[in-house]
Amino acid sequence: SRQMCEEKLAQDSTDATVHALIAKTYYSNSEWEEMEKVINRAAQLEWSFQDSIYFIGAQAMMLTYRDLNDEGVEAMRKFERAFHQPGANAILLAQWLTIYTEVLQIRGRPFEARRVFNEFIPLMANEAPPIYQGPVYNSQGILSFSLGEYPESIKAFQKARESYEQAWGELHPRVANSINNQGVVYYHMGDLLRAKENYVIAYQLQYQKGIQDPQAQFLFHNNVGQVFLDLQEPASALSYFEVSSAIFRDEDAFQPVAHLKTLIASAHEQQGDADKALAILQELRGKQIERGEQQNIRLVFLAEELGRLLAQLDRHEEAVAEFDQALEVLEQNFSGPNPQLVALQNLRSESLRQLGNLQLAQESNRQAFIAGGLNSTHPD
Repeated sequence: SRQMCEEKLAQDSTDATVHALIAKTYYSNSEWEEMEKVINRAAQLEWSFQDSIYFIGAQAMMLTYRDLNDEGVEAMRKFERAFHQPGANAILLAQWLTIYTEVLQIRGRPFEARRVFNEFIPLMANEAPPIYQGPVYNSQGILSFSLGEYPESIKAFQKARESYEQAWGELHPRVANSINNQGVVYYHMGDLLRAKENYVIAYQLQYQKGIQDPQAQFLFHNNVGQVFLDLQEPASALSYFEVSSAIFRDEDAFQPVAHLKTLIASAHEQQGDADKALAILQELRGKQIERGEQQNIRLVFLAEELGRLLAQLDRHEEAVAEFDQALEVLEQNFSGPNPQLVALQNLRSESLRQLGNLQLAQESNRQAFIAGGLNSTHPD
C-alpha cells in the first residue's frame, strides 16, 4: 500500500524498488508532482532492469499527461531492442507493453501502438503469467475498438477475459469488465442481442461478487438499459435505469446523470407517455440553466429532444423556440455542412407549417439545404 511504501521509504531512502512502487502509486492517483519528486530522487540510485521499467514507465506517463511532446514515447522506445533479445523477462515485457502502447495512444499514434502489439505480443503470449497478460490484451482491445477494427477488438477482449479467469477465477471484477467491453463492441457493431447478453452476464457477475464500485455499477446498468431501449423494450430499460438513478445524485456527476435522464425520458416516450418524458427533460433543462450551460454544446441534443416532444404534443410554438435555441448554439460552434443543422431546420420547418407560417417554413427548408452543403435554390 502507499502508506507502507512511504514508511519503508522513510526507513531506507536507498531502496530503488520502494521508490518504483510508490512512483507507480502516485501515477495511479495522477499525483504528478509527487511522482516527479520520487523519480528525481530515484535517479540518484542504482537501478535494476526491473526497477528501470517501473521508473521510466512512470516517467513516460507523467511526461505524456503533461503533454511534453514525445519525450515519454522516446523514454519507452529504448526498451524495444532489449525485449527482442532471447530470454527477455516476459513479465516485464507485459508491463512495458501496457504502458508503452498507452503512451502511444495518448500521443495520437494508434498505428504505431498496433505495430508494437503485433510485434511483441507473440513474444509474451507463451511466457508471461495470465495475471500480466490480461491488461495487455485489454489495452489491445481498446485500441482495436478505437480504430473501428471490431472483430479484432472482440478477440482481444476475449483473451483478456480468459487471462483474468485463469489468474483470479470467473467472478473477478476484471472478468466482468472484459465481458462488458465485448458488449460495448457488439453494441457498436449493431448486434444488440449479443450486446445485451454480454451486459447482462457482466451485470450478474457484479452482484454475485458483491462489487461495491458505484461507477462500474452505474455503467453496467446504463449499458443494459440502453440495449433494451434500442430493442423497443422500455419497461425492461426502465428497470435498469432506476437502479442507475439511485447510484449518483446530480451534484455528484451531473453529465452522466443528465445523459441517464434523457434515456429515461426516451423510455417513457416509447411507452406512449410523452408528457412524462417532457417533464423529465424540462427539469433537466432547468438544472442546466442553473449551472450556466445555456450556450453549452450539450444543450443542443436536449433542446432538440424537447422540441420534438413538444411538436408531438401539438405545442408547435414552444417547439420552434427550442429548435431556435439549439440552432443558435450549433451555428456558434460549427461552420460548413452539418447534418444536425439539417435535421433541426427540417423539424423547425414542419412546426412552422403546422402554425400556418409558410414563409418562415420555406426559409427553414432553404437553410436546411445550405446546411447540407446544397445549393440554396430548390423546388418547394
